Amino acid sequence: IHINDEDGEQSLELLLSAEHGPKNRGNRAELSVDFPFTQDDTIRYEWRFMLPVEFSSDAPRNRWWLVAQWHDQPNRDQGETWDGHPERSPSIALSIGEDNETKELMMALNYGVATVRNFGPVPLKRGVWHNVAVVVTWSTTDSGRVAMYLDDMDKALLTADGANMHNSFQHYLKLGMYRHPEIKSRNSIHIRELSIAKTEEP
Repeated sequence: IHINDEDGEQSLELLLSAEHGPKNRGNRAELSVDFPFTQDDTIRYEWRFMLPVEFSSDAPRNRWWLVAQWHDQPNRDQGETWDGHPERSPSIALSIGEDNETKELMMALNYGVATVRNFGPVPLKRGVWHNVAVVVTWSTTDSGRVAMYLDDMDKALLTADGANMHNSFQHYLKLGMYRHPEIKSRNSIHIRELSIAKTEEP
């Protein structure tokens, strides 16, 4: 749903609630972007997002809840299709939860292929537009790496390295919300100013 925010800028609102039911066998409201790259390319993904003041978390259980994820896909150049393609967890994701003591929303970086490692979390604010950038050097080997920037684009808050591709074909971005199937609250996320580009950044 396109809306006009109070500051007059346009954004995309993605809404999840119990009555919507599963999409693609999951509890999700996401947009997909399939940006082309080859292995060893470094890609910068940047956007702005806002979680409304009334955003309700899954505290105190804090079951998994993703706001961005990068997924593998079949290599159509080699005749592969989704039929028989293995189901795998995203190699890179941003997840949210709530600190049970401070009640602050938090965001973590989830990274890895064979074993997923968690980095962070870093605090978020409800009702505030956050700038986020994720810079990825894509690789099936240990030369893969990622740096996540939040608000201050001069310094990476979270970094990780190691393989980040399940296969050698470009992984695609899913942006929005994807969460544990038993979370039933009504939630929305607002997104704007998405840009994706190849870069020479480390």
